[in-house]
Amino acid sequence: MKPLALLSHILYGLYAWLVGLLLLITGWVLSLCMPTLELRWRSASTAIHAIAWLIRLPIRLHGREYLPEGASIVVANHISYMDGPMMFAVLPPRYSFVVKGGAEHAPVVGTLLRRVGCTFVSRDNAVQGSADTRRLMRLLREGQALGFFPEGRIQRKPGLQPFRLGAFLIAARCGTPVVPAAIRGTRKFLPRNYWWPGRSAISIQLLPPIYPDGEDRDAAIRLRDKAYAAVLAHCEEPAAAPSPVQDSSTDN
Repeated sequence: MKPLALLSHILYGLYAWLVGLLLLITGWVLSLCMPTLELRWRSASTAIHAIAWLIRLPIRLHGREYLPEGASIVVANHISYMDGPMMFAVLPPRYSFVVKGGAEHAPVVGTLLRRVGCTFVSRDNAVQGSADTRRLMRLLREGQALGFFPEGRIQRKPGLQPFRLGAFLIAARCGTPVVPAAIRGTRKFLPRNYWWPGRSAISIQLLPPIYPDGEDRDAAIRLRDKAYAAVLAHCEEPAAAPSPVQDSSTDN
């Protein structure tokens, strides 16, 4: 990188972190003060959009019309630490993102996640995992909408990882439509294990909902494969090398 480009990169990163930390703290304080979930969601979403505007990080959402009115599950690729905030900022407040258990105890961020309605599930405890599955199914049957990152974790190397089956088992059992979402641009802004932001533009493409054609495991596998193909076609990343798919119903 040339000296001037390197200096610009360093200065932009410093500015982005200063703005982000200031508004993150503001959003955290507001989340503690706001009495209702909708008000907490709106304050956090406004803070994210304000950060994006101040650091010139455009967020473009396409396909909002594909979101069903009632219960649904959005599944998105996971390429950056910024994916969660970006999806939170563009989806309606009725969507609760499913997060790995333990994150609720993280300083500052854990409090914010709890206050804006994220749902936490266990990956390490089978008994708790079964209880979490039943709780997620109950939420869907009550009309709640959920968001998942079915790859499970971020990979530094580009490539769409195999989807875990959990979200699709729940969708099949509840007859809930799945809306695939393709995120582009966040890897360039803040990839895994790299904490210096780079200039980028964020695009989130929502795709037509896919409806389960049954309630059993085979129907869930077909649903997963269709959603994976839809995201792969729009995320501008290759398919990752095949690896064992973890089929726990609470994996997200």
